[in-house]
Amino acid sequence: MEEAWPLPAIESIKNNGSEWILQALDQVPEQMHMMMMMTRWRVWHVRNEVVHHKPAPPIEASRRFLCSYLDSLLCIKQNPMADPIKGKSVIAYTTKSKEKNLRDATSSSQAALKTWTKPPLGWSKLNVDGAWTDEESVGGTGMILHDDVGMISVSAC
Repeated sequence: MEEAWPLPAIESIKNNGSEWILQALDQVPEQMHMMMMMTRWRVWHVRNEVVHHKPAPPIEASRRFLCSYLDSLLCIKQNPMADPIKGKSVIAYTTKSKEKNLRDATSSSQAALKTWTKPPLGWSKLNVDGAWTDEESVGGTGMILHDDVGMISVSAC
């Protein structure tokens, strides 16, 4: 995870008693607390999979899951009034390369201010979005289909 998040060096974390994790958290910025605890949570999940004779999820799958989950949590925390149906907002996210302090989910922060409207009576509305990162040569898409009442008919990523 240290490739995706600025985690402390493993050598800096000392097991010096029952409160070692609290001491480790005390030495890092608040946003890194989430990253450290979510990484531990995922390690525990993988451990449970192996203990119960299931295959361990691939490391890349765990990395993507954790990054996506943290993005969702930060978006909710930093933009509580954003429309979750639209799914677009700008979040402040500390990355490994310190030059990048903002990751844009849109080309413009103004897009987060627009509200979603349901389709006219008798119609359905399909919203799609996609993203690509040149750094990792990875992309993703998603879609959601709403009926004329605004209820979700189908969604996929």
